[in-house]
Amino acid sequence: MKKITCLIVLMLSFTMLFSVSRKQAKEAMDKWMIIVSEKDLNVKLIKTEELYVEYGDQNDRMTQLIYSSLVDTSYQLAKYEKVIEYGEKALKALPNMEDLEKFKVFLSLANSYYVTKTDMKKAYDYANILIGLAKPFQEKFKESRSDVLYIAPALRLQAKMLFVTPGKMLESFDKALEAFTTDQSKVSADLVLLLASEAVKQDRIDEALVVYEKFFKLQPSAELAKSIGYIYGRKSDDVKTTEFLLASYQLQKSADVAYNLGILYNKIQDVDNAIKYFSESFVLYEKVGNVENMEKARNTLGHLYMNVKMKESTATQKEKEKGYEDILATARLSVEEKN
Repeated sequence: MKKITCLIVLMLSFTMLFSVSRKQAKEAMDKWMIIVSEKDLNVKLIKTEELYVEYGDQNDRMTQLIYSSLVDTSYQLAKYEKVIEYGEKALKALPNMEDLEKFKVFLSLANSYYVTKTDMKKAYDYANILIGLAKPFQEKFKESRSDVLYIAPALRLQAKMLFVTPGKMLESFDKALEAFTTDQSKVSADLVLLLASEAVKQDRIDEALVVYEKFFKLQPSAELAKSIGYIYGRKSDDVKTTEFLLASYQLQKSADVAYNLGILYNKIQDVDNAIKYFSESFVLYEKVGNVENMEKARNTLGHLYMNVKMKESTATQKEKEKGYEDILATARLSVEEKN
């Protein structure tokens, strides 16, 4: 009889507990729906924190939603200490959190540790964990956009951290380039160029050229080719300078680039090419009304044609002048073709 009585009491206790749990879950869901619709982030954070205190860690879907909101809202408000607090709790309390929510927690934690400079190793490690988890997920679920939302941002964070780590500059460039190949975004492109520019400022020319040239293969542009050419000019590497200035000029005509190509060809006594580019630089300066540089290009062109190319010529002065005008006419046609 006593055993039966105990069993009945136990069953009633479980029924009451289950009933309370169901009621608590319903109340929590009602409050959650209010939180979801809240537009004011500060109010949203306060209400979510209140719900977190009431509901606690129950390792269920509601707990996942609460933690996800706490981390995300804190991050949007730039309350990085709270991101760290709730993010660390979430990872410990919910090891089986849904993948996309876990990715967001890892990225928020990595960025928060980086911004606050409280634990740079954790910042890097969390970014690394995120990349390791998100890559296979992205391969399986292409529509998830995990490459853009999580992988590339984590790679950019690592690139910035490695850049200021002694001996890690080239590894930093590789991370930045991988971020760009991952999402093809302007943000990633800008980071690659920023890091390369900083390397130039630090007189790390060879390292800068490595990343500039790799990026040029991924995203060719006249401006980038010109920059690479001028950097090689600083190294007195005329062959490489010419190579990249030509690449720049083929992508977009430029009076200054044409003039510099004229100088480079004249330097190696390639008179015909020097004349070609000096004449085109004159035409391009003329198109934009740069009178000073027009005169400079005209004088250089005139000297090369009259005093060098035609020095031993038996042509009459009139024939020489006609030849000079033909050169300018050809240059105008060439410049128009490049438009």
